[in-house]
Amino acid sequence: MARLQGFEAAAIAASALQSELERAKELQRTSDQRIDFLQAHSSKVSAKLQEEQRLSLQQRKTICEWEARWRELECVRDELAAKVHQLEGRKRQLQADLESARHRDVDLVDQLNKSESVRRRLHEIVQDLKGNVRVVCRIRPLLPVEKQEGKALAKMTIPAANTIEIEPTKPTEKALSFEFNAVFDSQAGQDVVFDEISQLVQSVCDGFNVSIFAYGQTGSGKTHTMQGPEVPDVETEGMISRSISQIFASMHNLQMFGWKHEMTAMFLEIYNDNIRDLLADKKAEQVQLRMGAGDGCDLVVSDAKTFTIERPSDIFSLLATANRNRAVAETKCNSRSSRSHSVFTLRLTSTNDRTDESHQGTLNLIDLAGSERLSSSESAGDRQKEAIHINTSLSMLARVIRALVEKGGHVPYRDCKLTQLLQPSLSGSSKTLMFLNTSPRADHVVETINSLRFGAQIAQCHLGVAKRNRAKYDK
Repeated sequence: MARLQGFEAAAIAASALQSELERAKELQRTSDQRIDFLQAHSSKVSAKLQEEQRLSLQQRKTICEWEARWRELECVRDELAAKVHQLEGRKRQLQADLESARHRDVDLVDQLNKSESVRRRLHEIVQDLKGNVRVVCRIRPLLPVEKQEGKALAKMTIPAANTIEIEPTKPTEKALSFEFNAVFDSQAGQDVVFDEISQLVQSVCDGFNVSIFAYGQTGSGKTHTMQGPEVPDVETEGMISRSISQIFASMHNLQMFGWKHEMTAMFLEIYNDNIRDLLADKKAEQVQLRMGAGDGCDLVVSDAKTFTIERPSDIFSLLATANRNRAVAETKCNSRSSRSHSVFTLRLTSTNDRTDESHQGTLNLIDLAGSERLSSSESAGDRQKEAIHINTSLSMLARVIRALVEKGGHVPYRDCKLTQLLQPSLSGSSKTLMFLNTSPRADHVVETINSLRFGAQIAQCHLGVAKRNRAKYDK
């Protein structure tokens, strides 16, 4: 019994040990699972740690690179700051130099304006010393057709630059000598002739009235002198276009002194003692002439068309229009004889904002129709009527010149339209030059001598000193 109880107790103990063993095995399995889990988690943590270490190393490398770049940028910044400081110093120096230059520019402008004023005064003095009425004689060459016909040359010589001598047709008469401001032979070109009047044209830019007119018998080259041929070139262009070119050149030069300019032009003719507008749309359109207010020397032409001249080429179209409208006809003395007196008028208004100055100059370029003997020209009908009006108006002009030379008081300007239109040119308010055109032909000697004598009368005129036309300045 006791032995049985011992077996039972041992069995119970063995069962308990078996249970303990089972629990131990279960604990072992749980521990193994826990260890496996921990090992797996450790591997993951280790891998993550290694990745983080790699990223950390990469970041430290990037940081080092950015620190190096930052140090480079700091060096660049310091260099740029030094340059900025240097440039600011240069800027201050340039501003100081600019301000100094501005002061010098003001001084230079003042000096230029003063020098321009001195130039104008000296130019005016020189022109006054030369006289406000000048006469220039020009001998035209023989035309090709005259050479073919064997026309003889008159016995004319030019012993001095301002003297011409001519032998009359009668052997018993002595040679005649005439002195003018200048005498040009048949070889003188248009450019040489223009040099004589170029300083007068300059006076227009300085605010003076200037009148230049061509006088002479028919066929003596007056229209050629004033306008050139129908198709002019650089060598043959006439006084009108050359004057325009010089005025534009002078205007350009005067811009540096602060001058601004406006230019207008009109073109008239006196045909049978009627004044007609050569630039009108309708040919032979008459206009009216009246005296303006003031000293009686200011002419106003009603209804005449005026054109603004903006460039030298504008004048050629006006000349072409005027040549189409002007009265010309063929006579025995001249295949293309002007049957009217023409007057080209250019007005130049100049203003200066710097000096508060304003003045207006006027240039009159006048082509007088040639005197002709009816017995020589054999004019009849309308040509005869035209010749009578031309000769009458030129005779009236001669009367005006005689009255001016004799200084007798009354001057008959109003006897005809020509002298009325020329009154500003001959009454002392203008600087005046006459081209005395002559023919070289021996059979024209009588007319040539008459022209020379008329020119000598003009040369004896002593008019008052022309004054600058100052205008009220309005900004």
